Amino acid sequence: MCLNSKLRLNSTLRLDPERRSDARRRIYRKPRSDRELRLDRQDGVGLASAIFLLLVLGGLTVFLLNMSGLQHSSSALDLQGARAYQAARAGIEWGVYRALQDTSCAPQSSFALAGELSEFTVTVVCVPTPYTEVNPAPKTVYSLRATACNRPVAGDCPGVVGSFYVERQLEALIDQVN
Repeated sequence: MCLNSKLRLNSTLRLDPERRSDARRRIYRKPRSDRELRLDRQDGVGLASAIFLLLVLGGLTVFLLNMSGLQHSSSALDLQGARAYQAARAGIEWGVYRALQDTSCAPQSSFALAGELSEFTVTVVCVPTPYTEVNPAPKTVYSLRATACNRPVAGDCPGVVGSFYVERQLEALIDQVN
């Protein structure tokens, strides 16, 4: 009888009805309800979902940070490209002035700029070509090429190509009657 009083206190355990006469008197668990079985099968699903969500959000964050960095360097290179164009244009204007004022030009000249374009060096190459047309007056055509870069080698452009290297090149032809 003592065994029965213990079983009444614990409602989940009871004697096996088929084997009551058995000497061993096996004790087994009461079958669980369908709801309890479904809840047991879902143990750990929330943790797996949370880990998956954290991994997806982490990957998305890394991707967005990478794209942001690329956008910043792209806009910085775009600005440097516009400055290099202006530096090359200044070199062409300098070469035109020298060709028209001095009626000659040096084969190659390099110089550093000042102000906003101070990080650029310009190399101007001038090739004079004399010719005569039907009109007997001799003419000279000056072929000018200005190269502006932000990393010159020994003071001349083109320079060392690498990350954030910017170079622009412009050409002009000047016709002058001698």
